[in-house]
Amino acid sequence: MPIRPAERADFEPVTAAVEVRADGAIDGAADGPGARITVECRDGTAHEATVDPSVGHPARPAL
Repeated sequence: MPIRPAERADFEPVTAAVEVRADGAIDGAADGPGARITVECRDGTAHEATVDPSVGHPARPAL
């Protein structure tokens, strides 16, 4: 199995359907690393999650 998920052929249909955009409105909104993701579905619904700091940060180690 490839280390990078983008190299997996079975991910190609998913990556072809995903658009990634940076939200300039939140640049500099936090002092440290964090993550926010918004998923907009075809039916128009949107789901958002914010984690601060991200898992793997020294303040929030991965288990």
